[in-house]
Amino acid sequence: MNRLQAVTLLVLTSILWSFGGVFIKLIPWSPLVIAGLRSIISAGVFFIFLKGKVRKPNQKVILGAIAYTATLILYVTATKTTTAANAILLQYTAPIWLLLISHFFLKESIRKYDVLSIIAVFIGISIFFTANIGIGQMFGNLLAILSGICMALMILCLKHSADQDEMQIIFWGNMLTFFTCLPFMQHIEVTKLSIGAILFLGIFQLGISYILYAKAIKHVSAIDAVLIPIIEPLFNPVWVMLFVHEIPSSQAIMGGIIVVFAIVSRNIYLTRAAKKQLAL
Repeated sequence: MNRLQAVTLLVLTSILWSFGGVFIKLIPWSPLVIAGLRSIISAGVFFIFLKGKVRKPNQKVILGAIAYTATLILYVTATKTTTAANAILLQYTAPIWLLLISHFFLKESIRKYDVLSIIAVFIGISIFFTANIGIGQMFGNLLAILSGICMALMILCLKHSADQDEMQIIFWGNMLTFFTCLPFMQHIEVTKLSIGAILFLGIFQLGISYILYAKAIKHVSAIDAVLIPIIEPLFNPVWVMLFVHEIPSSQAIMGGIIVVFAIVSRNIYLTRAAKKQLAL
């Protein structure tokens, strides 16, 4: 798989991920019920994809599964306790944490265009954050930032896992999420909307999307793996605005545009640089 194909899969992944906010908002269940049921459905999708070839998890798979579980639970809870736009934009502070972890703990070099991209993303998120922060949303905003830290750790685990272990990480991460949330699955109001929404979340928004993500992540850098799907925040608030009528402010929209522009510009630059290198 070349970089263009991997980037295409990451873009498709981000579109599927973007439906998370609206469906989580529409389901009248607690965050842990949604997270748990979504994950057990997704685990079934992965079990079918792996043709039942599930291995006993090693230490790296366990660490990746824990980071994955924390990312999912924190994000779903944040989406329920703050606006969907806040939750997704603040989760995407992940590039900042990823750069810091990679540099200080893995001793990876920092490239100028990575720094510029992350600065632009940080500015955009800061504008978005100050537009939406409120006392009632502070807890949800904090959970979203913690989700971003866990997302960065998850991506590092997936990126540095052994061949095919990325699929094992996601399968066991889904199983761990389900069993973590299982004690809280009480008083579930079953409706056609909630059943349809949780099936969509489990099969498409989490299951198929992470299959695409796991296949692509080995063919791009760790920074690419978190920066390219950041176009998700462009779509996420749109679906919520259309179906839940939760409208972000103009300042929030401006911050989102800056974030998306930074990511698109970076990928245009890298694509052109790759073409020049091939031409030499």
